[in-house]
Amino acid sequence: MWNCRGRDVDVKPGDILGFSSHSLMGLGINLGTWGVPFWGLSHVGIVVRIGGDGPRVLAESTMTCPLACEIQGKVVQGVQVHRIADRVRLYRGKVWRYPLARALCPIAERQLWEFTEAYLGASYDAIGAFRSRDTVLGILERHFRPENLMALFCSEFVAAGLRHIGLFPTDKADRWNPNSLCRRLRRIGLYLKPERW
Repeated sequence: MWNCRGRDVDVKPGDILGFSSHSLMGLGINLGTWGVPFWGLSHVGIVVRIGGDGPRVLAESTMTCPLACEIQGKVVQGVQVHRIADRVRLYRGKVWRYPLARALCPIAERQLWEFTEAYLGASYDAIGAFRSRDTVLGILERHFRPENLMALFCSEFVAAGLRHIGLFPTDKADRWNPNSLCRRLRRIGLYLKPERW
């Protein structure tokens, strides 16, 4: 349990942190993914336990975080993990917590960590992120292009992780952008209403 804006928050493995950027890149992401500029999501990460039973950290795929990865020990672009409080404190913009409706069992927590560990250091998929836009071209590319998890963008990483532990049946993890993923996860009742931090 840790303190966020004067209140204790019990962040669980599987919870999603959504980030709403105040930058021009965040504006572009929201315009391309049916999000509200400066309010909708431009990035997501998922809470995991190191080793499956250790400290909780934020696992994410990003190319803009200046923090060193807790496991890799250096600043990287792609899949990485960070202390949650450090990541939230450093972020410029809004941060939302999407609580998982039901806590993960210890086996699922371990599987989610094993998935994260397997992809640590995988590069960021900037082209895939661009293709995940909700445009005619983006939809066509996602429909006809086979899934490729060699490199991952943020919501692709989260969707693939949730699929890996059996919570989110999706045929293509790369079809989800931050806004569409969180809308779908809420609609199917897997996640609760987001809390702004």
